[in-house]
Amino acid sequence: MQAIILQCPERARFHFGNIALDENTSLDDTAVYPHSDTLFSAIINTANLLAPDLVDDLIDAFESGLVKHSSAFFCLENRGDWIYFLPKPMHTNLWAPPEGVSYKRMAKIAFLSKAVWETGLTPDEWFDTQHCRVLAERFVVTVAEADRLPVAFDDPRKGAIYKVLTLPKVRVHTTDSSGGYFHQTSVQLLQHRADSEGRFAKTHYYLLLEHQLTGDLAELFQGILDVLPDQGIGGERTVGCGRLLGVKREEFSWELPTDTAHNVALSLLNPRSTETNAIHIYKTITRGGRRVAGFGAETYLNRVRMLQEGALVDKGVKGRLVAIGPDEAPDRFIRAGRHFAAPLHTALALEKIDQYDR
Repeated sequence: MQAIILQCPERARFHFGNIALDENTSLDDTAVYPHSDTLFSAIINTANLLAPDLVDDLIDAFESGLVKHSSAFFCLENRGDWIYFLPKPMHTNLWAPPEGVSYKRMAKIAFLSKAVWETGLTPDEWFDTQHCRVLAERFVVTVAEADRLPVAFDDPRKGAIYKVLTLPKVRVHTTDSSGGYFHQTSVQLLQHRADSEGRFAKTHYYLLLEHQLTGDLAELFQGILDVLPDQGIGGERTVGCGRLLGVKREEFSWELPTDTAHNVALSLLNPRSTETNAIHIYKTITRGGRRVAGFGAETYLNRVRMLQEGALVDKGVKGRLVAIGPDEAPDRFIRAGRHFAAPLHTALALEKIDQYDR
């Protein structure tokens, strides 16, 4: 397994569209990281530019599980090391917060570092300064990781990893004088330059990748990753969003002494009809629904519900790709709901929650 690091320039901005009420509000909101189906679309669209005759074979490889990848989460580059963040397992919201910590404060936690994940530190220990530090109210790292970060992270108000910006825009390339003023929301990744002790932190995105491709498909996939920085990711790339400096590959493995019978989703998941009983704790997100050109004035993609990253599911769940195209071309538009999972430490097993108040 590899971590594919999407190296971002300083103060890089991205727009990852969420479903909106209509076309006029489609830019008003953004996800803070690219979901796995967004990355799947970027990969397939790039493949269509490089080798159109292999696109169907590549889609089949995703469907069969020859290629699997996660959503792209935050990571910090720090003195040659990487701090990888993973989505908080959903079922940890059932933990009773430790003394002095409100439910609201605990619910704000969204990401755990790989070291916190592998050590099996529970929500009781996330707020214990002997074990962990909380960055910007949303990210949990170990004390050892926190000591390597710049002093700015000691202040929760300054040690942010990202921020969401909403800026006014004006349409200029149109003869229509109405509707020219709008707002665009984007997520900006923040960098922290070296402090007096030479500690710095650069924020990037990364995704986890496993594949068993061979021959032309393996060569194509390598080419897709190579040109991804030139293509960019997300929307609104013509106005400066989505820029990447490059792609870096790092080996990635799990170091858990023991794990449980459950996995945690690191991608959006659309379970098959036979897998619904294997889903335990989750939140859902609606994908698709945008208007598409070429099929009439009012043609929209179908909508599909996915389980969000962090869902707790049984091992062996696979998920599926979902066709959401209009009736004229149902298979032309596909959303990726294949499962990419992380093992769960026994300290965070679902059964452990029975000893806590719900």
